[in-house]
Amino acid sequence: MLCRQKRDRDIDEELQRLPPGLNSTYQRIINDISKYEPKEQLLVKHCFMWVFYATRPLRVKEFLHAVSIDEKCSSLKDLEENQWDGDVIINACRQLLDFKGSVVRPIHFSVREYFTSTSINDHESVLYDVRNEQLAYRYLARCCLQYLMLNGFKNPPQTPSRTFRFLRIYAFAAHSSFTFD
Repeated sequence: MLCRQKRDRDIDEELQRLPPGLNSTYQRIINDISKYEPKEQLLVKHCFMWVFYATRPLRVKEFLHAVSIDEKCSSLKDLEENQWDGDVIINACRQLLDFKGSVVRPIHFSVREYFTSTSINDHESVLYDVRNEQLAYRYLARCCLQYLMLNGFKNPPQTPSRTFRFLRIYAFAAHSSFTFD
């Protein structure tokens, strides 16, 4: 809410409402996210799973493909129609993720630490599953496999120049295929 304020008086009022300490701040964010529509809650959960559990930090385009893939996607066109805008993701994740630079990261190490720790005790919390490593890895693996099953992979490129072009179009292909090594 603080970043949405435009006037000094409103900023001061919002600063007075901030909870003390990081844990209270993160709990407030979880409470805000729990008021989202179910699709947006799921987006946030998937975003955090990718950022916290991917085998390496994902480049922005890889990340956008990763969080957009689902069981209904069978082609690049489906994926692009299903793709979330980066600004929507940043706002949904309450500015806890950073798209600056070439990779997507939490804005601070404490974000990952809090959301993957046992600090989230409420089993009813929309983000409770984020701390379940096994569930997160299953979700990531399922997304990677679904991505590799897109129609564009049926006829892989045969030359290095076409491979390079293919990997630019299918940004998440390299990560998806090497995750299982």
